[in-house]
Amino acid sequence: MQDLKKQVNTHKETMSLQVLTKKNASCNDLLCAVYNLNPVDLEIFYILAGGGPASLDDLAQRMKRDRSTVHRSLQKLVSNQLCYKETRTIKDGGYYHIYNAMEISKIRAEAEHRVDEITASLGRMLRNFESDIRKHCCT
Repeated sequence: MQDLKKQVNTHKETMSLQVLTKKNASCNDLLCAVYNLNPVDLEIFYILAGGGPASLDDLAQRMKRDRSTVHRSLQKLVSNQLCYKETRTIKDGGYYHIYNAMEISKIRAEAEHRVDEITASLGRMLRNFESDIRKHCCT
């Protein structure tokens, strides 16, 4: 996990074409750029993807992080559909959540869709390039 942190920390940019177009760009770079993940988010994702479901408390204890930090990362992972949460009831009353990673094939399909959207957006920007430059330099 330390190597993962070093690799993610080597670039602080979230959505940098420079990072994505380097020859040794990795899945980590893609996940960080496309989903705006930070090292904690990525670590939690890999823990869930490799180890199965876990509760907020389990993850916080395993990572030696505050529950609030882990909770923020889990919210981001769930909202980006990289993970999902299930509600479990406690026999004597109450409930808790269990988090699990989505299937890798589903994540890949969604990442492909996001990359296609980014590519289309870049194409639009290029088509409007000259007129946009003229607007900014000639006003």
